[in-house]
Amino acid sequence: MVFVCAIELIQRLSEKSKLWRTMSLKSSSSQGASPRICPRYVFEERIQIRLRRENHEVVVGGWTRDISESGIGAFVAEELVQGEQVEIEVPFGKHSKAIFQARVSRTLGTQYGLVFTTMSPEQRGQIQMAVAGKAPLPSPPSVKLR
Repeated sequence: MVFVCAIELIQRLSEKSKLWRTMSLKSSSSQGASPRICPRYVFEERIQIRLRRENHEVVVGGWTRDISESGIGAFVAEELVQGEQVEIEVPFGKHSKAIFQARVSRTLGTQYGLVFTTMSPEQRGQIQMAVAGKAPLPSPPSVKLR
């Protein structure tokens, strides 16, 4: 039964991922979308997210779908609030991990954009090593707003 539920969850997340990619059009002006701050790369790892709510520490699990030097795109089972400050524990291989301070910048169902608010040179190096040799994900197409 657990295996069937896991398959259903993966299918639902996959469907939401397609929707998110379709809807993730950024626009900053009527001329079209601005380029990404940093290129994104496929990066699939389980993560832990810590935050404070009502004077209690809350720890939730998630799964990254992409990473850049400016943030992470992830699926998270619990609801996060746009603008909320969080701490993300990200594994890099079997023996290395980093803890990033971030802000929830985007929400769409169970998909979240998390923008890093601080980063050390060591953390930047871990990201660079994790994406070395990978092709960047395409940026969303430009759109004109009326």
